[in-house]
Formats: sequence, C-alpha cells, structure tokens
Amino acid sequence: IKFLKKRNKIIFATSTLEHDNKCITRILSNSECAKKIRILNITTEKKYISANLLTREIVVTNKKYNKKQSNNLEKKINAPNKNALLEELKDFIESCKKKPNNNLLNTFYKNTLICKEIKRQILLN
Repeated sequence: IKFLKKRNKIIFATSTLEHDNKCITRILSNSECAKKIRILNITTEKKYISANLLTREIVVTNKKYNKKQSNNLEKKINAPNKNALLEELKDFIESCKKKPNNNLLNTFYKNTLICKEIKRQILLN
C-alpha cells in the first residue's frame, strides 16, 4: 500500500493484492487533481481487466490472440448506472437467505479483513 497525504487527508492511494489463485489486483485512487482517478486493474492467467469506476467502463483483454476469431482480443463493457456495492450487498444477503453458504461467508469475511488492513496501513502513516 502506497499513498500520499496532504493536510492530514489522503490524496492518492494505490495497493497491489496478490490472491491465492495467482490473480493480481491493483487499485488506484486520486482525489487531489482535477481529473479524479478510480481505477481497478486485475490480471488473471487468461485475461487482463481494467475498470474505470468513474466512467463505469470495463475493458477485458485476452492475453492470447486467436487468429480464427480476430474480434476476441478486447471487449468493452459499460456497467449499468447503479450503486455496485449496494447491489452486491443485496445479492449477498439474498444468497444467504436462500441457502447459507459458509464458503461465501468466509470469502466475505476475508475481503473485509483485507479492507481493514488497507485502512490500517494508511492510518499508520
């Protein structure tokens, strides 16, 4: 986790997470300059995903190019204009109501711990 503070306020933060499944996620946020930046990059074994959280544009790029299907290299997706976190939380609650799933709860708990650790690291500096 790296960040920059100005007048006790975080103006820039970046974090790189390496997951158990060998995926890498890079989170970048900037609140100081005129052009606000909220970007999430994910690298998997087969794809590279870049999400601009402000414009809601997601670009999925295949790592391997298939000559037979020349249009499969890159795909742009525009996410719906919804509060993604709220929608995810609603889906999670509905899923737990229908069928309690310990694996899902453990994943949610681990994600919460990661967020708390990122916050703790930022507040330490």
